[in-house]
Amino acid sequence: MAERNGAGENGIGTGRPPTRMVVALGGYFGTTIEDRLGGRPDLELVTADGDALDEALRDADALLTTGMHYSEKMHHAIREAGPRLRWLHTLTAGNERLEAHGVPDHVVVTRTGGHHAPIVAEHATAMLLALARGLPAAWDAQKEGVWARERSIGSTRSLYQRTAVVLGLGPIGEAIARHLKAFGMTVLGVSRRGRPCDAVDRVYAQDGLLEALARAHVLMIAAPGGPGTEKLIDSQALATLQPRAFVTNIGRGSIIDSLALDAALRSGHIGGAGLDVTDPEPLPEGHPLWTAPNCIITPHRAGSGDPGSADRMLDSIVHNLERFRRGEPLDYVLEL
Repeated sequence: MAERNGAGENGIGTGRPPTRMVVALGGYFGTTIEDRLGGRPDLELVTADGDALDEALRDADALLTTGMHYSEKMHHAIREAGPRLRWLHTLTAGNERLEAHGVPDHVVVTRTGGHHAPIVAEHATAMLLALARGLPAAWDAQKEGVWARERSIGSTRSLYQRTAVVLGLGPIGEAIARHLKAFGMTVLGVSRRGRPCDAVDRVYAQDGLLEALARAHVLMIAAPGGPGTEKLIDSQALATLQPRAFVTNIGRGSIIDSLALDAALRSGHIGGAGLDVTDPEPLPEGHPLWTAPNCIITPHRAGSGDPGSADRMLDSIVHNLERFRRGEPLDYVLEL
């Protein structure tokens, strides 16, 4: 990372001006960031978005935003801001817009270090357990006021000593893999480059996806969206899974071919699906997945429910802010 002032010259207590960070983010996280960081003497915090962003970035050292809001216009503003702007931090788990629009080479991109990974992993695991233990069928019978023991037994499956594939081995995928290992499952991981991961029994690069899926009774999707993963789980991939396999997706809806998944659910080859993300999103009225058998759909809320997520997110920003001011390499760097 090219430092404007060099290591130590931009450090806390040196008398140098505070780091100017522009926050292009509103809503809950925007308020939380201002409450936590606004009083720091080493930081000048500026909130700007839309047309005001170009002007605010001209004197900025850093930009804090969400990848989902990253656009061609924001890319242009960063490029026009010049070499002083050297750090972009994103809060989102996805990086498809960052990859699509690009970031100037002199800007280091970091991502919050898995602050909500445990919570998203809980949600993915909850959907899988609900499917495996037949809870949708039990809930339907309860609403009917029927003691449907035979129906419930027929819809119940065990995960013990089965094989799962986790597609995407970032912080969320690793957290999911550790949950699955606790159930006594064999866990295979698939990532873009097949880098080693202690949370799984074996790692495949993305070109080995079908080989891994052929062994899988469960597919858990935690990969980012983008051209490299669009419709990666298509009719061929779904057909490769073991019969009556379960599929959950908390990554991006674009990773699954929605119509192919609907067909696989209706044919019975896929035993159930849990979707926190869909394609399109939100899922429109009348889409076949609304009525697909044994399909649980939640409205992209897997990361919600834990106030501690915001604290962990802010801790990682403060950690990197202090490294940035000391001229040290940043942690949680995102390779695009």
